[in-house]
Amino acid sequence: MIDMYLALVMNDMRTCDENNKTLPLVPKKYRVKVMECLTALGLDANGDPIA
Repeated sequence: MIDMYLALVMNDMRTCDENNKTLPLVPKKYRVKVMECLTALGLDANGDPIA
């Protein structure tokens, strides 16, 4: 499930950013693990590259 939500965030279909009201959130029980994966890939909570 983590991989699926990670892919959805990276493809702008979900987000881990609670302030982003344009996309549905990753479910709370997966959000921390998905955020860890995003950070490891150099991406923010919306799947965008960290500057």
